[in-house]
Amino acid sequence: MYFSPNSFITFNIIQYSLASILPICKVWFQPYVESLRRLDKEKRREWNQNSNMNNQEDNMKNDLINNIGQILPGFNYLIDFNWDVYENHRHHEVGDLVFGSDYGVIIVIETKWFNTDTLSKAQVNARKKARNRVRKYRGYAQEKFIAVKAIGAVFTNDTGNSIQFVDDQDAGIAKIIEIHTQYLYNFDREEWEESPEKRGILKTILYYIVIVLLVIVAVIVGLAILTVP
Repeated sequence: MYFSPNSFITFNIIQYSLASILPICKVWFQPYVESLRRLDKEKRREWNQNSNMNNQEDNMKNDLINNIGQILPGFNYLIDFNWDVYENHRHHEVGDLVFGSDYGVIIVIETKWFNTDTLSKAQVNARKKARNRVRKYRGYAQEKFIAVKAIGAVFTNDTGNSIQFVDDQDAGIAKIIEIHTQYLYNFDREEWEESPEKRGILKTILYYIVIVLLVIVAVIVGLAILTVP
């Protein structure tokens, strides 16, 4: 666990369960959600103005952008669709789609269109290269877009336009966010709005849950510091 230059706290998700800290991430990230919503509107407008629907990959990106809530629940905000990646002053690349969430977790998605009439070695190599690019771009995206965590995936037409995560850890993180998002979405909003008393009780319960989780994290961090040689 460490403090980033942008004052976010980043967790080693292999060591600590994201399922446990997700509510804390959501609370911490709330001040930034409104700016994410504004950025999402701006980037969608830019995309609609500049995309080329005669291009196969742009068509795929358009499908993903317009249906991200169904394809990848929880990552609803379009952060960028064409961003600069600088490894050094001489080497420059361009990143693909980036989506954000309410939890400070972003996903970098590389889109690729393949001719499905033939399955060639070049196609297999292109998919492998796309995965490697995403693995590399995650780190740049996390720093550039000020995220708690960046995960990656590839989106290709030859797999039924399905999301293919670059590793099991990223797939697990996305699944936890999906479950948490769908749980909140399925909450009975009518009962929530019509019952101020229940709303107040639930807010109190959630408040104490967050406090308890913060205490647990503080204890874990304290013990980790004490055990450092």
